[in-house]
Amino acid sequence: MDGDVILMEYFGDEDEAAHQLNRIDIDEDEAPELFRTLIDFFELMLRCNRVHGDLSPHNVLYFEGELKVIDFP
Repeated sequence: MDGDVILMEYFGDEDEAAHQLNRIDIDEDEAPELFRTLIDFFELMLRCNRVHGDLSPHNVLYFEGELKVIDFP
């Protein structure tokens, strides 16, 4: 396929969609692991010579202990 492509994925379950990170309270015990997950993502993007132009808690989704970074080219 040539040209632009949009990949979309639903993150959540049948009852509820994932929440933006800035809209939830993270348990203190869970925070270090989530932080490590984000650092691993940053390292992967840097190894691929990519950056996220608008990385903020608005563009990180949280659902049942998992994070997804969204809205990047």
